[in-house]
Amino acid sequence: MYKNKLVLMHVCQRFTLYIAIAGSLLATSFTALGQSDPALEESDSALGQSDLMIERITVTARKRSESLQDVPIAISAFTGDMLEAKGANNIEQVSRHVPNLNISFGNSGSGSAANTAIYLRGIGQMDFLLTADPGVGLYIDNVYYARAQGTNMDLVDVEKVEVLRGPQGTLFGKNTIGGAVVVTSTRPNNSFGSRVKLTVGEFGRVEGKASVDIPINDNLLSRFTAVAKTRDGYAERSIGGRLGDEKVVGGRATFEYTPSDQSSFKLILDSINRDATSAVTAVYSYDPTAPLAGLWTALVAPSVGVEQPVVVNRNDPFNSNATGPNVDDVDSWGGSFAANWDFQSFSLKSITAYREMDTEFARDGDNSPAQYIQTHNTGSQEQLSQEFQFLGTAFDDRLNWVMGAFYFQETAYDENDVRLASGLYNALELLPTQLSGTPCGEPWLAPGCEDNPINIGLDLDFEVKNKVENESVALFFHGTYAITESLNLTGGIRYLEEEKVYELFHDRVNAGVPIIPLTTVKDDWVEVLPLLSLDYRFNDENMVYGSLSQGFKSGGFNGRPTTAAAVESYDPESVTSYELGYKADLAEGMIRLNTAIFIYDYEDIQLSSNRADSIGNLVLVTENGGTATIQGMEFDLTIRPDERWDIVAGLGYLDAGYDDLNEGVSISKDDDLPYTPKFTGNLGVAYKLPLFGNYVMTFRADLSYRAKYYVDVENSEALKTDNLTLVNARVTVASENVWELAVFATNLTNEEYHVAGIATPDSFGHAEASMGLPRQLGASLTYRF
Repeated sequence: MYKNKLVLMHVCQRFTLYIAIAGSLLATSFTALGQSDPALEESDSALGQSDLMIERITVTARKRSESLQDVPIAISAFTGDMLEAKGANNIEQVSRHVPNLNISFGNSGSGSAANTAIYLRGIGQMDFLLTADPGVGLYIDNVYYARAQGTNMDLVDVEKVEVLRGPQGTLFGKNTIGGAVVVTSTRPNNSFGSRVKLTVGEFGRVEGKASVDIPINDNLLSRFTAVAKTRDGYAERSIGGRLGDEKVVGGRATFEYTPSDQSSFKLILDSINRDATSAVTAVYSYDPTAPLAGLWTALVAPSVGVEQPVVVNRNDPFNSNATGPNVDDVDSWGGSFAANWDFQSFSLKSITAYREMDTEFARDGDNSPAQYIQTHNTGSQEQLSQEFQFLGTAFDDRLNWVMGAFYFQETAYDENDVRLASGLYNALELLPTQLSGTPCGEPWLAPGCEDNPINIGLDLDFEVKNKVENESVALFFHGTYAITESLNLTGGIRYLEEEKVYELFHDRVNAGVPIIPLTTVKDDWVEVLPLLSLDYRFNDENMVYGSLSQGFKSGGFNGRPTTAAAVESYDPESVTSYELGYKADLAEGMIRLNTAIFIYDYEDIQLSSNRADSIGNLVLVTENGGTATIQGMEFDLTIRPDERWDIVAGLGYLDAGYDDLNEGVSISKDDDLPYTPKFTGNLGVAYKLPLFGNYVMTFRADLSYRAKYYVDVENSEALKTDNLTLVNARVTVASENVWELAVFATNLTNEEYHVAGIATPDSFGHAEASMGLPRQLGASLTYRF
């Protein structure tokens, strides 16, 4: 490991030198391109461009407003208009435009397109259960969203989205071991105005979004936003109905009160209701010789009139034979109150937030009329958070510092009706002999016969009830000191304490025997997370930085125990990150080049895996699996050669592998980390064509690429994704920021692909995939007044 770090540092030095040289060459070559062409000046006036400089985006990665190019952190940042132009309408679609970011839905057999699994630089969490925490933090208007459920939300009236790559433990806290996704909604304007957008498209899509600014007086501003959306599903069920239907109604109200130059207050209230059917899933493979598959087919199939319990539809994934529950609903609401006071030597910020969420989602994982693999989850969650931030300067403004405290409390419930190999227990109870051929009675050697205790283990119809209570307290300090005008030293530390309580009752439906009687377990953890960073500015346009930081993901509980002994907690996982980066604005602001190279020491990795016991019964385990090393590079490039063209490109590379695995883990060191493609890339090209008057037509194409990867810990070959290239296209006609008409296509080439999955080769014998969306054509009209 030490040798790897030395090699990396050597590569970093050369890497920085090469990038600096390349940047100088690009700047020189583009200087000529930046000169105005008199023949174009008159027509280009319709573009409204005052110069060629790329827009400077303000970010809040260090809890204060700074230019993206001034922050020594690897960040991808987008305005709401940028994301809309790219066709990125929800959280999942943002990942297609960020190197080494992978966001998927329908993970771990949830059947929900509203649940996300966010992986950044190979670190994340695929499990949706409330006993497991995400590995990449999601923050909306400075409020942490603790659960994976309901987070694949539409981006409505968004000012900007920031993706902070690498551990963000010092300022953001736990569960940002991979990074953070920070969403900021649009602030109220000090003048009256509104924006209305209507979108129609394939699959019966009709969507309306509206926002209006209403200044109540000079000190009190307000903004109201509403969304209503309906879309038919993109898969048909043979019994009628569809998978993937969606109806959404929601709104947000924002109030900003500024009584003086020294104080300001913001209140945000929001609510969203999603009424949908289950995500589209397809069965990719089935092994009838798997232990439970063979047993069910022999004993149960004849009585329910099917030949086998699973129907493979890999070649026709948008037509389903599923007959199980079909729902995917989310009802979420909350509010936050932020207060700012400026004093003579420092400022104080308080953020208070409360949220509630109810969810219901289900899936039929066997794609057949049989009740072989079906789950139905209902749950609720409420959370309260409070953060205080003190910000100031010292030593003649050479030190910028922020310190604060954070409190978080959460209570979450989950009820899961699990129907696996239904009918098997009753069939075994009716057998006249044990399956071994032994007569009924002791010694019990195999399943079969009435009152055989072995049969109980094969009653896989479960009623699962979980409750989790989490409480977390943290103190943090972060400061940047200007050693010279060009050299800055940043240091930070976060201390946190956390306690979790897990209460559960899991019951076998047919046998009437508890899997886990009413049980309460708890655990607590204390963590200290440091950060050290050094950045040097060659000039106002070029900066290089190096950082050493740590992050951790909270410990949790095995939420799917099949024995009392399996009700246990697992420890937090942690990462130590070494990173070197370079940021530059070149050619008088016509080129922006941001790059980073990094290496991670990844320890106590939390692995969620599937196993089988001695009789083929499914065993689901979450545990600390071992250690790994992740290293990689990232490039973000923006070019504006003249007023008409905008070119954006990104490239990510990951080399990840396990170093050591703990005893009993059901994978090998040769397996790949899940959701970790070796290469990711994106390319966006836009061309603006001035028309008559003040009208402008814009042609845009966005391409995203992901190399093949595995969607499960066990590296099931049936669920390995192929290399995937997705293309979005958009043509707009606009007039002076008043109205805009657009026609668009997402997944233009209609690629068929999956984003998640679950496989049970040693028990039920199936591999089930969550499908991505097919091509969608549409048009939208936006009007501002």
